Amino acid sequence: MIENIGTACSLIGQSSNVIITGHVRPDGDAIGATLALRSYLLDLGKKATVILPNAYPDYYSWIPDIRSVVILENNQGKVMEIIKEADLLFCVDYNQLSRISALRPLVEPLKIPRIVIDHHIGPDIPCDFLYSVPSASAASELVYRFICELSGDEAVTHKIATQIMIGITTDTGGLAFSCNDPELYHIIGNLVAKGVDRNDLNIKLFHTYSLDRFKLMSHCLSKMEILADGRTALIVLTVKEQKKFRYQVGDTEGFVNMPLTIQKINRSILVREEEDGEVKVSLRSEGDNPVNTIAELFGGGGHKNASGFEAKLPLAEVIERLKRVIH
Repeated sequence: MIENIGTACSLIGQSSNVIITGHVRPDGDAIGATLALRSYLLDLGKKATVILPNAYPDYYSWIPDIRSVVILENNQGKVMEIIKEADLLFCVDYNQLSRISALRPLVEPLKIPRIVIDHHIGPDIPCDFLYSVPSASAASELVYRFICELSGDEAVTHKIATQIMIGITTDTGGLAFSCNDPELYHIIGNLVAKGVDRNDLNIKLFHTYSLDRFKLMSHCLSKMEILADGRTALIVLTVKEQKKFRYQVGDTEGFVNMPLTIQKINRSILVREEEDGEVKVSLRSEGDNPVNTIAELFGGGGHKNASGFEAKLPLAEVIERLKRVIH
């Protein structure tokens, strides 16, 4: 039972033009969760649009209805027109407005109701309805529960089931982590009963990467460093290296998880330099080895075993600071 679900029901019932926003550098969960919610709202007779700050990885281009997503960095004029007409805002799969980057100044001042659906720790977005479960496997899982609470399982069509399964599958690494809740498998069973082919989905999600991405992955693993504690792997990727392997948006997704398959390695860090000089850092861990506390030292955050931060510092300085923290 979702607490105060009647509030969300009323907000949706009173709306006619809904915008659904997801975080910057959208991953499979952000895409699956926002599109599933859009599909549901369209079925209710609402006008609904997914708006993302920047482009999704090309290898997700097969996802149902993904071409309907409006990308801010490609079409700011259209985004502003859509926002101007909106009467309800959904914030999905992010816990702070800073996570929507350039979209923030466009939506933050809006005087319309706001619904937040998220599974990250410490949601900090003013809203009229909050559905936050940090222990959930993915935001897509929460969207499924949200839809079922409002309209029952019969409202989950084959398309919605597919979009939700994409989000759950990608955010758990193919059910490899964040998936110990027995109820999650009841949900997956229900999605399969809707006609979702998990075998086909896994092939599309994990076996359709470009050759350049595969070569980049090989390069990253070959230059991996084991830090002084003997338990932490570090991969650093410069702008020059990304150009060499013709990096595309999303090409490094999942790379940070790979060193965790090495015996005795229970913490992994991927540091990637951006063209504008900013540095993106992803941290992953296994078991009782929190990485969110490390991210918080740099102004970031996230889950206990999956966190990250961004730093406007020279690459060498970020690496040096990380090594000082991890000993």
